[in-house]
Amino acid sequence: CPDRTARCAMLRAIVDLPALFVDVGDRTDKVRCDYYDTMVAMLESNFYQPIAHWLHDHGMQQATIATWGREDLLGQVQNYGDFFRMMRHFDIPGNEDSVASGEGAFIDGKLSSSIAHLNGRPRVAVCAYWGTGWGFTQQENIARTNVNYALGTNLLNTHGVMYSLMGGRNEFVPPEVHFYQPYWQTWRTHYDSVTRLS
Repeated sequence: CPDRTARCAMLRAIVDLPALFVDVGDRTDKVRCDYYDTMVAMLESNFYQPIAHWLHDHGMQQATIATWGREDLLGQVQNYGDFFRMMRHFDIPGNEDSVASGEGAFIDGKLSSSIAHLNGRPRVAVCAYWGTGWGFTQQENIARTNVNYALGTNLLNTHGVMYSLMGGRNEFVPPEVHFYQPYWQTWRTHYDSVTRLS
């Protein structure tokens, strides 16, 4: 590079590179903060903003329900840099509540709700309840739904369903929440309640 200033900056970046992985002393925190700030700025300008603008230009909203680092604040920093900054581009922030989240996705639910409030978004979504298994009862469904709504959710999206059970296609994330379940006949009553909560 003919520009000496640019060359010095490039050399400094190469010298600082190990600080992303190991402690190199006083500069470690600054190098990591600069890296994540740059990463988030690039993600915003090259990915999240263009998608949001395109959707808005076509009369749609941008929603998310699947984020990496569930129930893990440090994992979200590692994947997104500044999670709150990245999520401000979503009209409907949200999260998944899965079998992996035990009794409910408390951290993710509160993060989604907080992000919506900070950015003036009226909706908070949850993708429920993949991987809970075929024994997932209607009582458990109602209890977890109530917890999610107490955490700030106001848009319930049940995980996608498969019409056929042939060939083990549905072993990935049971249960199905349609006519294969014995409580299917009560589903309308349940969703009338969810509609009122929403």
